[in-house]
Amino acid sequence: MEQCGHHPLSWDTRLAGNSIGARDLAATTPVGVHSMTFYHPSAQEALLGCAESAGADVRMGARVVGVQPGDSPTVTLEGHDGSETSTARLVVGADGRGSMVRKWGRL
Repeated sequence: MEQCGHHPLSWDTRLAGNSIGARDLAATTPVGVHSMTFYHPSAQEALLGCAESAGADVRMGARVVGVQPGDSPTVTLEGHDGSETSTARLVVGADGRGSMVRKWGRL
């Protein structure tokens, strides 16, 4: 929250570009709590910073082309300098609905 989160106080519903009313989020939710939102690029930077601080090796500008599961999983990357394969204790696939990491990991 300190780095990129935001609690909107209301939600403005629009139809054809016109406001049809603002909803007070805290007053109209069952527990009186409003939502939390964030600007995606700021959240990405905050999460990457936390991962690096925790010891993760963060690579930008590289593309994962393969993951091999097992006791010592490997990740194969392609980037500007060619390809490389590295071992990892943990592989996190945050690549969406059509996840290649899930396919490679056979999950």
